[in-house]
Amino acid sequence: MSRSLKLPMALLCLILPLSLSAQVRKGTPRPPQKGTAQQGGSNGGSAFGSGNLTTQSLVAVTTRSYDNARTGANLSETTLNTTNVNRQRFGRLFTRVADGEIYAQPLYVPSVAIPGKGVHNVIYVATVHDSVYAYDADDPTASAPLWKNSYINPAAGINVVPTSDVGTNCGTYRDMSAEIGIIGTPVIDLPTQTMYFVARTKEVANNVTSYYQRLHAVDIRDGSEKPNSPVVIAGSVPGTGDGSSNGRIPFNPRTQNQRSALLLSNGVIYIAWASHCDTGPYHGWVIGYNASTLANLYARCFTPTGGAGGIWQSACGLAADSSGNVYGLTGNGSDSAKNGGQDFGNSLLKLSISNGSLNIADWFMPSNTNFLNQTDEDLTAGPLLIPNTNFIVAGGKEGVLYLIDRTNLGHFNATTDAIPQRFVVSDHHIHTSPAFWDGPNGKYVYLWGEYVNFRAYKLNGNVLNTTPVSQSTFNAPDGMPGGFITISANGNTAGSGVAWVNLPYNGDANQATVPGVLRAFDASDLSRELWNSHLGSEDDFGNFAKFCPPVVANGKVYMASFSGNLSVYGLRPAPAAPTSLVATSGYRSIGLTWASALYTTSYTVKRAFDAGGPYLPIATTTDTRWIDTRPANGSRPYYVVSGTNLMGEGPSSNEVTAVSSNVVPSGVTNLVAEPGAGRVSLRWDVALGAATYTIQRSTSGGALQTISTGVTVPGFVDTGLVNGTSYAYAVSAVNPSGTGTATTSAVTRPYAVTPGLLAQYYNDPNNQTYFNQLALTRIENSINWDWGNGSPGAGVNADNFSARWTGTVTPLFSETYTFTATGDDGIRLWVKDQLLVDGWKDQGPTPYSGSLYLGAGIPVPVRMEFYENGGGAVARLGWASASQPTGIIPGSALSPSASLSGKLALMSGASPVSPVTFEFRPVDGGARFRRTVSLSPDGGFVVSNLPTKAYMVAIKIDLFLQKVVSSNLSAGSSSGVIYSLIPGDINNDNAVDFGDLTLLLQSYNTLIGENLYNPNADLNMDTGIDFGDLSIMLSFYNTIGDL
Repeated sequence: MSRSLKLPMALLCLILPLSLSAQVRKGTPRPPQKGTAQQGGSNGGSAFGSGNLTTQSLVAVTTRSYDNARTGANLSETTLNTTNVNRQRFGRLFTRVADGEIYAQPLYVPSVAIPGKGVHNVIYVATVHDSVYAYDADDPTASAPLWKNSYINPAAGINVVPTSDVGTNCGTYRDMSAEIGIIGTPVIDLPTQTMYFVARTKEVANNVTSYYQRLHAVDIRDGSEKPNSPVVIAGSVPGTGDGSSNGRIPFNPRTQNQRSALLLSNGVIYIAWASHCDTGPYHGWVIGYNASTLANLYARCFTPTGGAGGIWQSACGLAADSSGNVYGLTGNGSDSAKNGGQDFGNSLLKLSISNGSLNIADWFMPSNTNFLNQTDEDLTAGPLLIPNTNFIVAGGKEGVLYLIDRTNLGHFNATTDAIPQRFVVSDHHIHTSPAFWDGPNGKYVYLWGEYVNFRAYKLNGNVLNTTPVSQSTFNAPDGMPGGFITISANGNTAGSGVAWVNLPYNGDANQATVPGVLRAFDASDLSRELWNSHLGSEDDFGNFAKFCPPVVANGKVYMASFSGNLSVYGLRPAPAAPTSLVATSGYRSIGLTWASALYTTSYTVKRAFDAGGPYLPIATTTDTRWIDTRPANGSRPYYVVSGTNLMGEGPSSNEVTAVSSNVVPSGVTNLVAEPGAGRVSLRWDVALGAATYTIQRSTSGGALQTISTGVTVPGFVDTGLVNGTSYAYAVSAVNPSGTGTATTSAVTRPYAVTPGLLAQYYNDPNNQTYFNQLALTRIENSINWDWGNGSPGAGVNADNFSARWTGTVTPLFSETYTFTATGDDGIRLWVKDQLLVDGWKDQGPTPYSGSLYLGAGIPVPVRMEFYENGGGAVARLGWASASQPTGIIPGSALSPSASLSGKLALMSGASPVSPVTFEFRPVDGGARFRRTVSLSPDGGFVVSNLPTKAYMVAIKIDLFLQKVVSSNLSAGSSSGVIYSLIPGDINNDNAVDFGDLTLLLQSYNTLIGENLYNPNADLNMDTGIDFGDLSIMLSFYNTIGDL
């Protein structure tokens, strides 16, 4: 930077009287006038619970897929749309706990009068642990259920059915991972305020074990059982098939899997059953109960002279038309109906009531039913009744989609299917339930099968276009089961349609638990993904809930999981007010702490000279602590804190005050020691009341020795160390009143820098705890290890060890990369701070994959963790993209992490405003990249996860000149640097010149709250624009920032 003070004489003549006027007016500094500064919005929060209910018509979700046609569409969504569902405005608002996995789709009812608790919008959740919860659907603070029922009593011998008791055809049955309680989605009758569901139990009485399935009817207001509830599901029908006795087939409550959703049609509760992994004896059953009395009305077995033919439909419910006809799909099983028999395996059935019985009114069986039975590729998707048409859409594991006329299903034809259309949509299974939207561009059927991308097929007259009219740009992860879809829209209004999909994030969910992801697409253009729950860790709902679609209702999205929780998403409101603000006195400083506020992305600290304000913003931070280093000893400022997000600023916190005084500083917190090549870099949080810091070091377990005093920044680099030697450090804060309590770091070891990742190996006890005792540190060029039964290196156990690799990975191309981490045993992987792989369990060599879009030449953090619990040991890390084949990530793309830490000093004397963006420009010509970091109260910063190389670093803060500095991280981290930034660039053109001076003079001699006051011209942030600011301006006049 160059500086030369050259002001026109006429301007100097103007400045002099202004400066004298300011001194006369100001005299002894006075506080700002009260009542003039804005305190932050008072309406930024949200009301919840009964206070949030409005008179507008609210959508109720009382059955699986929204309606008995099973369209999967909510066409009354007026809040969420393609404009506001994005990373900035939409995300997870809160979660609700559950005592088990959630297989059943949650249900939603607005304006429910809960006895003694008022009126609430309620979300109902059923679990495999035989529990039902009623939660307030809107209030993030209402964590306790409005009511909860459990349908087991272990003390009386009544328990959930364990998975080990069923599905023996699969050996260890894992389609349901632990318990089988409430599986099928309940159904709610709004006029009677009744919810119906089936709960399964295993009961032991007098040393006799029995299995039961019971139909419950409970009041949605308080969970109480309705009259005659529950009823035991039992009985038999005529037949000679599997499990029959004396010409009758009994209902088997142990082998029959109540997987599909319940149906309420014309006053009848219809329930369907299938099997657990084809373990017999089982049949496809439908039983109907009177919704008012729970009397058993109808029972029908669809393979009475054979076996199998279960109705599971990938958990979707039986469908019904306006005439009361019921439609269902049977799976693989006896199919003698094709030859005039009574068995209807692999069929679409139309059921109707006649002569007091449930009868088959019509049916369709594919022409290749023999092949479907031989290959277990039964009908699994649907049925979907397309509104305002006579069409039914169904599909199956063969990857074929069927369009069927429900006035003439077509029966069986051995040569060709006598239906309007059949076509192949995938060479893999279809497990997902189709969804339908009559949108602005036509009638679309949505489908996301295994291994393929998300697709929309347009209904064109009497056929579906076999080429998708819209499709996503990426496929579902390899494996089962694809994606489960909900459409939300405001009728057919353009821009209102959002396609929501629950699917695995990575891995095969076939008899396994895998991470899940909720994705949102523009329903008119599936190539446009609007948002997904893995864009930020705060939105991740956990493990994938198989066959469970999202529930969208009245501006919120409810997503079940196998992680024992329900996540609630919606538009992020402005933050609530921070609470519990506390001010603590320090030496020439005052420390502030507060409790976090809901939905807050950053906090603004405001200071005043009088109680009640007016307040001036002095700092922005993402932390819940701040230290004001400006107050002189004996001064008493006042503070409030407000939260901010992209929706705006919320209300301010409680007001606090304190007097800065001569007290011993507090202890140092968050001390971190990072090893490098012959050096260790230390960083810590600023200590309240610290004037300087003292650094002590211990070598190889010896006594602590003081190595530096008078350190003025919260960071220090200890150089000249011996690689491989153990060092520990202690840091103490010091001021004229004394020395604070020392804080000690963990032991660390410097290492020589080579391409690759930093590898740290730990010896662990045999108790499933990991990363216990550091045994070996080294740089590894790649991760491609098969240690067999041996040790990774000297000092590391052959069994019971863990490892962590950290650093950065730099891609060559701008595209989506698929990372594959292989572990024997546990393995997990983070890239760009996103968890891509979570295979943290004992296992043989197992690959896991996850995908992420990366920019060419831009390094991103990578971390992989591994544990070995006996036997062989394998750890590998590979990648692939469209421009490069699958392979182990080479050392040329990897770098150990370095960090740059220090302090930004603003030469105006003001406190830096956080956050700040650093642009790193590699000296070797590599791609530039940026990192945004938060500052400590005195301007301290740490930029982590940087590749080890030399950079020119550009730093720019509004109102200050750009600074470009050299930073050589080739040998590891650097800390303790101080970058001084020059003030006065009021118009942000990277120069302090006449334009800035003009702006300052226009507001000269004004105080905060007055009309002409310009906060950008208040260079020393003392709430008034006066000679002090003018002096700063003149000190740096004619200065140009670094280019």
